Amino acid sequence: MQIKIPSFKYKMVIFSFVLVGTCLGIFLYYIIHYFQTDKRAYLFEEAFRFGLEAHSSLEKNASFGILLAASIDEPEDINFKSLQANMIAARVDLKDSKTSTPWSYNKTTLKELKLPESDFLGNTIENNVIEFLPSPDFKSGYFKIGHSFKNSSSLIAIYPKDFFELLSTKRIAQVALLDEMTKTLIFKSPNFPVNIDPKEFIHKDNQAKTFDKKIKDSNYFVTSHFSNLTKTSMVILYNMDEANQTLALLSKTLIWAAIGMFGFGILLSTVFSNSLARPLEILAEMSKKVSQGDLTARVSFESSDETGLLAKSFNNMMDKIVMFIEDLKGKARLESELKLASLVQRNFFDLTPVSQPTFDLKGDYISASECAGDWWSVREWNGKQVLFLGDATGHGAPSALLTSAVFSAVECIKSEIIRGELWWERPSDILEKLNHVVSALSTNIMMTFIVVIYDPETKQAWISNASHEAPILINRKNPPKAVSDIKYLLCDPGPRLGDVKNPLFPNHQFQLNNQDRILFYTDGLVEVLVEPGKKFSERFLLKRMIKIGALSLTDAIDQLVTSAEKVNANDDISFFMIDIK
Repeated sequence: MQIKIPSFKYKMVIFSFVLVGTCLGIFLYYIIHYFQTDKRAYLFEEAFRFGLEAHSSLEKNASFGILLAASIDEPEDINFKSLQANMIAARVDLKDSKTSTPWSYNKTTLKELKLPESDFLGNTIENNVIEFLPSPDFKSGYFKIGHSFKNSSSLIAIYPKDFFELLSTKRIAQVALLDEMTKTLIFKSPNFPVNIDPKEFIHKDNQAKTFDKKIKDSNYFVTSHFSNLTKTSMVILYNMDEANQTLALLSKTLIWAAIGMFGFGILLSTVFSNSLARPLEILAEMSKKVSQGDLTARVSFESSDETGLLAKSFNNMMDKIVMFIEDLKGKARLESELKLASLVQRNFFDLTPVSQPTFDLKGDYISASECAGDWWSVREWNGKQVLFLGDATGHGAPSALLTSAVFSAVECIKSEIIRGELWWERPSDILEKLNHVVSALSTNIMMTFIVVIYDPETKQAWISNASHEAPILINRKNPPKAVSDIKYLLCDPGPRLGDVKNPLFPNHQFQLNNQDRILFYTDGLVEVLVEPGKKFSERFLLKRMIKIGALSLTDAIDQLVTSAEKVNANDDISFFMIDIK
């Protein structure tokens, strides 16, 4: 089953989708968590600060009442107009009087608190004891404070107005005030939860305490404060639901903002992926055209980023491929032409063995490239055998062209001789003609050459040498046993063909005998017949001649060919061998 893989563009969109979604999710989680933590910490701090402020206000009013009670010595001292507005009532009892002094009232405050005057009649209080009494509706309360003098005692009631005003400013705070001695409820905010018993949070430590309370899916933050002065405990509840609602609204807003950012990010990533994927799609289309054989396909867009560099590299690669293919075509055409030239050149060599009553001849050649720069041939002119062997400098096509010119010149000379238009007696006459041809080509390629005119009847050989290797002579009837026993057909060499315009080529005559074997060769044979690790030396060729001296002509030639083919020759190899009968 083959699975279809999405394109690069869709991969980029999916990757951007996952990346943006993951980043936004992490961002939202930490932002909401931070706001929740920060909001709760702020509310906790505010509740604790409010509790301390309310506790301080309550003790401040109590302290004020103590000082006020201690300053009243006589009933005449009571003057509500000069006292604080939160004074409710006061009275002074003389110890030597059998009846108590009646209460003096602040009518305005009584009316404001909806307190009847009867609530104060007959009430007594111990010396320097503070008592906090609730109003009839438990929505407010007041202090009763007593003080003893030598001849009298005072009793006053104080309304802590600023304390209750402070409570009314905190809408989310609910307060309960309890008497520490009787554990009774003195005051409770109207919205104080009925299912919460404030007695659970009473303590007698001077330090404020905090609690977390969860009741019926509602979260409350509780602070409890104990006053040693008023002997009261104040419990303050902060409802966290409103804070949680605020956080929920904030979270909802952040989520919608994140969705908007997410959509914008997807849109932006889609545009970005298109801008990134489009150049790659163009490259893919051009690559497909190239695979279908269209080598003219090129990428046309330009960009300063990596895709632009890739496009330029693609175009440069295609240009080089086209050039490479053209070069291959040229090389293939050249190789084809060289193979044809090699076939033509092979016809220049007389590889068919020659067998005459007075001698046998056989040879071969091995080219270092498609075309050889060596050439040898045997021709019969007017009853005499004319042997040719030449070696052009270098190898390959240029040298092959020179040997072709020499071959053509030899054919022309042959025609002229047959028609009687050219008189020749010596091999030097032929070398002079060939030198003229080579010099006329005006090239830097020269040629070593040797011409032999052999008379089968007299077994005499005339040789003219143009700086070529001297032929090697051995006798098969008395084969040499050492290198020193081998002879050369030495003669004074003339210059190479093409080296001098009017050269002098000496002629030398040799008398050959029955059972003589002469090897004519080019220097390429010396280079391949070398022992491993040794430098080129003609001595190894001479040793090989000793080994093949007693073999038949065919076996001797075959051994030389086999030895030459084992080595990757860097030069052309040509040789032929004559056995005198």
